[in-house]
Amino acid sequence: MLSMLISDVVEVQVHYKEEVRNMGADDKMENAGEKLGGKAKEAAGKLTDNERLEAEGKGDQTKADLKGAGEKLKDAFKKD
Repeated sequence: MLSMLISDVVEVQVHYKEEVRNMGADDKMENAGEKLGGKAKEAAGKLTDNERLEAEGKGDQTKADLKGAGEKLKDAFKKD
């Protein structure tokens, strides 16, 4: 009975760690996409001489960079 309970607890812990890792990877992918989109907006703004679009692209990149820094900070405090 006790061994079954321990087995269940270990299984839940492993599943939880996998979920946390997957969420982190998803967030990192989303940030990379946001940064790429920002670069595209910035380039389009430069090509069309649209300062607003260029600034929006730079803002999107900065936002993605800040999110990425937050992810790195979370990773630094994670225990494996």
